[in-house]
Amino acid sequence: MQNIFLTGNPQTIADVLDNKDHRSAFQKKLLQQRPLLTLAAVKMNIPGPIKDNDYLQRLFQKGIDHFENEMDIATLKVVDSFVWSRQTGRENFYLLTSDAVELKELAIQFEGTHNLGRLFDIDILINKAGQVHSISRTELKKTVRQCLICSRPAKECARSRRHSIAELQHKISEIYAENFHD
Repeated sequence: MQNIFLTGNPQTIADVLDNKDHRSAFQKKLLQQRPLLTLAAVKMNIPGPIKDNDYLQRLFQKGIDHFENEMDIATLKVVDSFVWSRQTGRENFYLLTSDAVELKELAIQFEGTHNLGRLFDIDILINKAGQVHSISRTELKKTVRQCLICSRPAKECARSRRHSIAELQHKISEIYAENFHD
């Protein structure tokens, strides 16, 4: 099995935080312009400094194709979409007329059951009294995300750094090998 993290431009924490600020501003702008719509913001959780390369782009696209298919099956109506292709990773944004809770439940199902879904982070956002509001798992009384490697809560493992970046990247490389045979 190959290590898919040997190529790409390393990103710093400052790069990632700068992108987070841009994402937040973009989401706020979209929901201010279209306050009655629901926003799905889709990105991958990739540990370490390499956030984008050909391998990660293939994983992202395959996951996106599956998630978009799930939205089609659920007859969720996408009004507009936006694609970001950055060194900090790919991101897609979808504006929908769909119910935010229904969309969050679909996102939780994708993240928890599809073998690529575990790599994805799908935020469902609405305009609530002029503020961006994220629909959370806890708000819906859903279980927390599980760690990519073990069965503990993902946030607990991330906070305690229970698994090294190398271990997490190895697991992602395994997931790549399960999905692509090159």
